[in-house]
Amino acid sequence: MRDSRRRRSCARDTPNGFVFFAARGADVLPGLDAPYDLIFSDGDPEEMRLDLERFLRLLRPGGLLVSANLFLAQFVPDLSGIGQIAEYRQRLLGDGRLLTAIVPGGLGLSVVRPDRDEIK
Repeated sequence: MRDSRRRRSCARDTPNGFVFFAARGADVLPGLDAPYDLIFSDGDPEEMRLDLERFLRLLRPGGLLVSANLFLAQFVPDLSGIGQIAEYRQRLLGDGRLLTAIVPGGLGLSVVRPDRDEIK
């Protein structure tokens, strides 16, 4: 069983406008409204499919989504959620609205969501 302190949502604002959340995506993302310039995801592999739709709803046009650990199977082959990670990667790479770049080293993926006018 996970520590109950980790299950609670933790939000922290900083003087420069950053907001940090340490919680499950399902607990935090549905309640957020404001557009965000940057979203960094290092979440539970089993939640990645649902989190992607929420991220795209929250990103402002031209915002940046950075997702970590998208190639965990090379390090932990028996990790639960490997199929969900692969599906998440394929959706990022196959979505015509997104400009996707794999970060060298294979541990993360950066995604730029361009303005609608930039999509041709």
